[in-house]
Amino acid sequence: MKFNLILATLITTLTLSGCAKEHSQSPKSSVSFVTNIEKDGRKLFSFNMTAEKPQDNQRRKNRKGERRGNRPNRSARKERRVDNNDRQSTMQERAYTALEKKLNELDYCREGYFELDSYFYRGQTQIWGECHDAATEKDRQKFAHSAEH
Repeated sequence: MKFNLILATLITTLTLSGCAKEHSQSPKSSVSFVTNIEKDGRKLFSFNMTAEKPQDNQRRKNRKGERRGNRPNRSARKERRVDNNDRQSTMQERAYTALEKKLNELDYCREGYFELDSYFYRGQTQIWGECHDAATEKDRQKFAHSAEH
């Protein structure tokens, strides 16, 4: 009797901790920030962020409305398209937020920046920009040509 109670408690605890672990995982990403100060004082940067792809079994769990076989029904395909657009917007927002945080952390573009180009595709984000402010001597010392931070 006591053994059954212990076993039931153990199974319940493991089940609940497994569910909690699955929902608490947030998307992970790797970030790189490269500076480049030109001879004329222009301050350029390249910001790259790559989201880690979920494991195959996690992607399968997230799919909704799929029948047996590989083809989802029409409503599931449309819903997945909307989910992908939402995911793309979320990734862009996260990238711009991370870029602003990095610029503030390094005190790199003190007067803001303008975007030269950007690329957002399948979890890969690249943003190239130029600072409004020119490089000071302190900037030249702190940010060596083409240094990664």
